[in-house]
Amino acid sequence: MASKISSEPARDPVWELAANETQVVVGMLVQLAWVFAVMFIPVVFFPFLKLYSETWALGFFSLRFTEAVLSLIYVGIHFTLLGLSVTFVEGGAADAPAYHASGTLLLEARDWA
Repeated sequence: MASKISSEPARDPVWELAANETQVVVGMLVQLAWVFAVMFIPVVFFPFLKLYSETWALGFFSLRFTEAVLSLIYVGIHFTLLGLSVTFVEGGAADAPAYHASGTLLLEARDWA
């Protein structure tokens, strides 16, 4: 089995976020709109689900609320990562290892959110 060796340089997510700043901001604003929609779905359905079972209605509400909170954390991490990326690009490579370590940490936190 032969392995592929790429001549392309490794992609740096910290650098790429600053290069696509507008797309990231628009994507996160769409995500925020989605979060508010997710938060109001159980508010609308609660009276109807309560007629069937109040326990199910509360469970549905709490799970949707948890989903919205985790999505807000996800958006917050992305905006923090975007700020870090812009600072990294503007500041040059003076503290590159620190920026890469912070960026990697935020990417891992985003994956867990």
